[in-house]
Amino acid sequence: MKKIITLSVLSLLILPAVTNAQDTTTADVEVRTRTELNSNLIDARVEANIEAKQDLKKAHEERFMNRQEKQEEFRLRLQEHREDLAEGRVEISERVQERKAQILENRTEIKLRLQEAAKNRIGNFIDRIINHLNKITDRFDNASDKLAERIGDFEDRGIDMTESINLLAAADVQLEETKSVLAEVVADINAELDKDETSRDTIRAIVEVGKDSIKETKEAYVKVVVSIKASLKANINNASDDEGEDEEENDNEDLE
Repeated sequence: MKKIITLSVLSLLILPAVTNAQDTTTADVEVRTRTELNSNLIDARVEANIEAKQDLKKAHEERFMNRQEKQEEFRLRLQEHREDLAEGRVEISERVQERKAQILENRTEIKLRLQEAAKNRIGNFIDRIINHLNKITDRFDNASDKLAERIGDFEDRGIDMTESINLLAAADVQLEETKSVLAEVVADINAELDKDETSRDTIRAIVEVGKDSIKETKEAYVKVVVSIKASLKANINNASDDEGEDEEENDNEDLE
């Protein structure tokens, strides 16, 4: 009887200790499991960040290479365009120089023969016209260079400027034609001054021919400016449309 009582007492003493040991072991396993899961999550996030940075770097490199290729393509096209214009300008320049030499010679002879006050006044008037027309053509030359530079800058940004390049080439050709017309205008005026009787109406009509040609050249360059603005506006609209499409895709994903 005493043995049975002793065993019962021992059982009551040992059972709580075994239960506590089992609880402690289970808690340790849970802690280790959570630690391993956290470690795996951290490793996965680090790996994802590394891959994202690598993809971003690759995308930047590709955009840089594409931009370099577009810049080189534009430079080659612009160089070809300028070479073509240079060939035409050489021929026109030679004719203009010949006409200028002839004009200077004619003007010298005319000035020697101008004895009357009326002809003196007309000569001064012609000088002012010639200087004014030369200044206008110089401004067009400067405008052409600035427009070409601006078109190049916008193409470097990835904007399609094909139409503007074509219009600029046409405007430059029109400018060379205007220079030739103005040389003829001056020659015709000098020829009119060589006559015994000079007609102011005839001189005005000759000057109007030059003004009309200048007007055509101005309109040609205005078309270039309008084309540049249109290309920029189209680029802004396209950018806005792309953003709108991205937002719509995000909304669809949320709905799903």
